[in-house]
Amino acid sequence: MDYTILPFSRIKHLLPADSWVYTHNERNHGKFEENPVVFFQGNSRLENLNLDRPLDEEHVFLVLVDGNLAVDTYVYNEETDGATCLIVKGDLHAQNMVVGGQEIYVAGNLEVAELFWGEYNHGDLTVAGNAFASVFMDTEEYHVSVRGEQQFSQRISNWDELGDWNDLDEDLLKGVFAQDCVMELDEELTLDREKMLEYFKAGRSVLILDKIKAAEEPDIPFPFDNSEMSTGNLIRLADSVLMPFEAKGSGGKYEFWRDDEFYRVIRSSSEAEYRAVYLQEDRCAVIVETKEEERNGIPNMTLHYRGRYIEGEDTEWYSIDDTSPEPFRLLLQRGWPALLTAVSRFEYYRSYVKPEQISEILSLPLVEPYNDFYDEDKGGFWCGSVYAGFRQPGVVRDGEEKPPCVIVAREQGEDMEIYHFSVEKCVNGSETVEILYQASNGYEHKALPVWDEEKLKIACRLFRIAEKKLFSLNQNLLAGHIPYSAESFAVKYWKEQGYLRIKR
Repeated sequence: MDYTILPFSRIKHLLPADSWVYTHNERNHGKFEENPVVFFQGNSRLENLNLDRPLDEEHVFLVLVDGNLAVDTYVYNEETDGATCLIVKGDLHAQNMVVGGQEIYVAGNLEVAELFWGEYNHGDLTVAGNAFASVFMDTEEYHVSVRGEQQFSQRISNWDELGDWNDLDEDLLKGVFAQDCVMELDEELTLDREKMLEYFKAGRSVLILDKIKAAEEPDIPFPFDNSEMSTGNLIRLADSVLMPFEAKGSGGKYEFWRDDEFYRVIRSSSEAEYRAVYLQEDRCAVIVETKEEERNGIPNMTLHYRGRYIEGEDTEWYSIDDTSPEPFRLLLQRGWPALLTAVSRFEYYRSYVKPEQISEILSLPLVEPYNDFYDEDKGGFWCGSVYAGFRQPGVVRDGEEKPPCVIVAREQGEDMEIYHFSVEKCVNGSETVEILYQASNGYEHKALPVWDEEKLKIACRLFRIAEKKLFSLNQNLLAGHIPYSAESFAVKYWKEQGYLRIKR
């Protein structure tokens, strides 16, 4: 373990030109010139590296390795508001890294056998090559830049794939990390750095390794017998939970766009039980529809196909078959299976939240005082980074009874993104939870059905976060702990109902 301590001015020519320590020094008239640097010449190996006090040296500004660095146990620091920087000119291998509050720059590849955790916005990780870790965790706006491939069995972050901020998944933390390494801070779960250091020093893993798995796409069932254009599949499309309940009495439809193609499914409850699919692209449109015919005196339902051009001199509807112009045949060949796939996915997200979940949330003692959906204070409250609103059963508005509903929202810049989870009836009379999207706050912004799969993913994830937070807050309330954001009217109600027996 040979190293020398040199002033920054003696090693700055070895630093990556885009590293923060180099650029900040150059732009600030040699601000770091006299700062002490621990310098390793060539490939190096350490048992551990504590960046609060590296190698028991005091006031070290930077550890620089002019080669590869292997750390057998851990790279660690407790102080996330300012710790020793680390620059490795080659590859960095470590068993665990729990860091934050400094620049860490790896000019080669980063390979962490178990956990990498970077915390707080005073810390930066730059990896010029590839990054590998069993669990990679970045929290509290820790900055990460990996220029090569990222291979993490599990990624845990406050930032989602769209760059939006969310609370950490509490079940995931409890499932992945050793129980005594998880602690509650300000009503939210986080990790105990000091306890982790104890594990590292004892040679123990803070991870429950058999619970770690890469994020997978949901296994979305395909509810159709096959992808063929058949009477059975058309009826199944028209009987989907996506079809509004009013279609049962008066006929109805559901429709959506996918890129430049438009899809509509039609259902009529007339005596003929008409069902149809309408597909449209830029050039043309086609209809696949049911038609009842008699064969040997027995009613028989068959499929008929019609098509028309959208523009031009002749936009009349004509029957189409295998000899029809290619645009009609291609639209059918492409659009029909795409419709079945889209409906499968929309049905999956429609069934993600069950009516019983909405009912259970609305019946929580925590939620009971929030019984005026249209009141700014009594309509709901913030649960961490998401807002939860509630409409109890039996609410009448403008002479119409409104369905039970849970709202989940989050801030988007200066505005809000709002999702309604409303209990509605399906065409078959059963109940389902329809997800509606409201682009901004205020009654002038109407909540509309969601036909965007990415928004549905976000909606379901936000609901999951809010649901877990609500049940956790409810449990704490019954244990005598008042939620931080509770209004006085709610506290009074909980006391009157006997839910809250201990004063704050």
